Amino acid sequence: MEMNDGKPGWYIRLNENEKRIVDIFLETKCRFLISRPELERRLCKTKLMNPRTLTHRLDYLIFEKGLIGKLIGEKGAVFYAPRPMIDIALNDPPSKRIVEAVVNNASPKKPMICSIPLKAELQNVSDAEMWGLLVRAAETWKKVGVASKRKKEKLYRELQKRRKELVRKAQRAREDNP
Repeated sequence: MEMNDGKPGWYIRLNENEKRIVDIFLETKCRFLISRPELERRLCKTKLMNPRTLTHRLDYLIFEKGLIGKLIGEKGAVFYAPRPMIDIALNDPPSKRIVEAVVNNASPKKPMICSIPLKAELQNVSDAEMWGLLVRAAETWKKVGVASKRKKEKLYRELQKRRKELVRKAQRAREDNP
């Protein structure tokens, strides 16, 4: 029987070599392109795995699991990053140009890590939408949240505080506009 230590199920189902690869992306906060030589430096040179195993596990994580994406430059440099981050970067034209310039001009033998430029999109959210998001967050946390009772109570208090603020704001708006 396994203890739930707060890690997602997809991570727990990975084998040790796959976890080592994913851990490198988690260490870098999943916001960096990592070159193949850098992965080899971290995993093969430290004897955690051999190059053949690295290739097989990367292919599995790319093609079967879809967790990692792969970019190949004009000079043959290969970079890896979490698949959603690559998709986000390639869907934004300015980010795409930067990523392509880095990947295409990189040396295939030089260990590199480079940041993925991401553009944050700001959205205006109405109070009603905010209330709905808070309710959904509380329901999701209640169903799948992994934390101590104390941490859960702290989160619930914070959600209740935000709810009360929204209710007061709605009441003031009704009083001002009869």
